[in-house]
Amino acid sequence: MPANVVPIWPIAPRANSPPAAWIGRAALRQFVPEDNTYVYFRKDDGHTVMCAYNLSDQPARLLTSRFAECLLGKNSGIDVLTGEHVKFGEVLEIPARSCRVIELR
Repeated sequence: MPANVVPIWPIAPRANSPPAAWIGRAALRQFVPEDNTYVYFRKDDGHTVMCAYNLSDQPARLLTSRFAECLLGKNSGIDVLTGEHVKFGEVLEIPARSCRVIELR
């Protein structure tokens, strides 16, 4: 695989992560990619997960207002990959060539 290509494949949630039980059947809402970023949401049974990919060599700053219809006024979440608490401000930062999988709280 060329060095400038980042493989994207579904990330399997940890078995003890709450989204693991329902993510496969949850409704999907995708947003048009912008500036080498791709964002989608999965929503079901009162749970919402935001998946944000940054394929750029530079950190990305995503305006959260673009995703207001899916954030539904929620201003925080848990990154299911790291366990980190994430607060949503006007901007969500995604490190270069990485992704964030955030369960909204």
